[in-house]
Amino acid sequence: MAYDPRNKFIIDFVVGKRDDDTLEEFFKKLKRFRGRVNLVLIDGYQGYEKFISKYLGMKGKKPITGVINKNRFNHKTGKFYTYGLFGVSGKKVDEMIQEIGVGTTISTAPYREFELVYKR
Repeated sequence: MAYDPRNKFIIDFVVGKRDDDTLEEFFKKLKRFRGRVNLVLIDGYQGYEKFISKYLGMKGKKPITGVINKNRFNHKTGKFYTYGLFGVSGKKVDEMIQEIGVGTTISTAPYREFELVYKR
C-alpha cells in the first residue's frame, strides 16, 4: 500500500491475482471507507465497476471514478482512451485529480492497476 500521510491519501494498493474473487475480497476490506472515498482511478478491468458500486457506493452515490483503458490507444492525442464511470465525464474526473493535486489527468502507473484517493 502507498499512503501520503501529509494529505491523508491512500494512493495505491497491490491487489494480487487479477480475478473477481480476489477483487471482491479486497473491496470487502475497503467497505469501511464507504461514503468517504472521493476519487478512484482504475484500468479497464470490468470487475472494478461492480465492486466500487457494491462496496464504496452509498445511497445511490458512488465515488468519482476515472478509467484508463490501456487496450485502446488514440493515435491523434498520443494517449490511452480515458473516461469516467457512473455518469461522470472524463473531464470532471480530470478536474478532480487536479483539484486534489495528484496529477493532471486519469492515469495509473504501468505497474499499478488500481488507485484510490481517500481523504479524512
